[in-house]
Amino acid sequence: MHTPLEQCQPYLQPTQVQEQQQQQQPQSHQTIWEHEQRPVLEPEPEQEQERIVVGIDDVTLKVFLRSVYLHAAIFILASSISWLVVSWTNFELEEVVPVPAAWWFVGALVLRMTMSYVSEWRSNSLISWVMTICILIFAVLIGASFVHLFPVLLVLGSLLGSLAIVAIFYAIGAQGPKKMLPGLICFTVLSCNCLVINIVLFIMNYFVDSSKIGLVCGISIFCWVVVSMPFDAQEIHGRLGTAPLLDVLHCALTIFIHFTLIPAAIGLFYLYHKYK
Repeated sequence: MHTPLEQCQPYLQPTQVQEQQQQQQPQSHQTIWEHEQRPVLEPEPEQEQERIVVGIDDVTLKVFLRSVYLHAAIFILASSISWLVVSWTNFELEEVVPVPAAWWFVGALVLRMTMSYVSEWRSNSLISWVMTICILIFAVLIGASFVHLFPVLLVLGSLLGSLAIVAIFYAIGAQGPKKMLPGLICFTVLSCNCLVINIVLFIMNYFVDSSKIGLVCGISIFCWVVVSMPFDAQEIHGRLGTAPLLDVLHCALTIFIHFTLIPAAIGLFYLYHKYK
């Protein structure tokens, strides 16, 4: 027996036969055919990505800033008293501890670089405190190796002047207009230039005995400190997008290092004026 469709096929046009066959096919096959013929659509790119902004309340930021400046004040006070006592007694450290000041400087530099770039150690309170105390000891030993070369009044004046300069430039970085403050590119370029200049001068100092080398080194250090203080103040006060709330010791050491480098530059200026 032939089905009605088969009996009518001789009288139907080819297109009509195909349409009737498609109508008799199960709906599931038609759905599959349409799905296979449907073009593959690529996912549209996201027009706008969500930005997650984490706000820092004023109370938390004030507690963090108070802790940073308190630790920095303790570091500055302890080192200043030590250097004034050594200068007053005219004590020569190298006669008692025969270690060149360059070795103390290398030790402090290595610890500071480690503390800056190894965040896992910096976040550990015990390791962070150990490295901080070691850096402070090395800094005091470096200063004690040279303060006997300067008059007590010069040491006292340079420390007080350094404290005033640090306070002024950190206030500028914390409250000044951002358009007038150094950005990341300016800070990075100047830091790299000063680092290269000081390394070259440090090597030249072993071969050429000239006070002009110390003068250029002092100018380089002073310029770097003047630019870096407002930049670091912006970071500490959260003006660069985030505030390093977990890096209290690291930020306090930054302020302390700025404080110590200014008297070092003043001492180099004094030695140039004395021995030129």
